[in-house]
Amino acid sequence: MTNAAHPAMPGPPEPVPLSVWPCAPDPPAARGTPPVPVLLLQRLIAVYSHPATVVLAAGADASRIADVAIDLGRRPVIDPAGHPRPFPAVGATRAALIIATPPAVTCDPARYTRWARALTPTGILTVLTPALHGTGALLPGRVVTAARAAGLAYLQHIIAMRAHLHGDHLVAAPTRDDLAQAATAQAAGMPVHRTAHTDVLVFTAPDFEVPA
Repeated sequence: MTNAAHPAMPGPPEPVPLSVWPCAPDPPAARGTPPVPVLLLQRLIAVYSHPATVVLAAGADASRIADVAIDLGRRPVIDPAGHPRPFPAVGATRAALIIATPPAVTCDPARYTRWARALTPTGILTVLTPALHGTGALLPGRVVTAARAAGLAYLQHIIAMRAHLHGDHLVAAPTRDDLAQAATAQAAGMPVHRTAHTDVLVFTAPDFEVPA
């Protein structure tokens, strides 16, 4: 029996397919975090939405996502995710695809509840989290827990390789900040970490079951 005041939390996640997508990065950014590669955005939009459907873009890369969506014949809507108002009006049509990037990505289930309500019955939410280190990093497991608490179903985990392929080697595309941090670390005799991939977590709308 479930106490109405304390509903049961979702059980442990089921195993999900793991895919690796090579996504050559765009030219290195001068400073700060490199933008999401256009190749990754193009593939997400092509795989998870149809022409003329709504693509909701959230986070620092929202404008970039919207531009790619327009190029692919979709209808973009930019979500001011930090704003307390309800989901922005998109008429009677909900979003077929949501692409969320930091800083819109959080571990707060309320954010995912808001996005879940914005999806069509067969809609897809994709959450992009850079593979960062440290206490402030958005760990995929915590994102999955928050999304599942909002009723979203965890469908797939994609490793998007943000690096160039040279033979059998991956070559990351660091920013100037990355290079400066690497030089400081090397001078101190510390290991150097460079971000070479982005975790893409894929969820389906509540109550939508993927056909067998």
